[in-house]
Amino acid sequence: MIKELLLVGFCGFMGSAARFGLNIWFTNRDLTSFPWATLVVNILGCFLVGALSAFITPAQRIFNLAGVVGFAGGFTTFSAFGLETFLLLQSGSTILAFANMAANLVLGITSVYLGRIIF
Repeated sequence: MIKELLLVGFCGFMGSAARFGLNIWFTNRDLTSFPWATLVVNILGCFLVGALSAFITPAQRIFNLAGVVGFAGGFTTFSAFGLETFLLLQSGSTILAFANMAANLVLGITSVYLGRIIF
């Protein structure tokens, strides 16, 4: 149990670090008027979860813990999505807020599907 906890923690750290790196990349390019970093992270995370779930069997629990629970769990930012959408609404950017919601939902679900069928 301790080994699994450490594995999930380490992989979660790696996912969080990757998310932070993408956020810096978008910020350095002044792409912050729309939450692009969160959208990209959510889409990539959904794709990763779809791909992993397509070929990880229940017997391969360690890969599920590392990839889905750890890395993807640390990488995806659905809570940031909620906050950023709220802030867009609060600032009066209603169209951008609804565009953000639609893009995350439609592209996220599509990416899960693509991840599953590709792998």
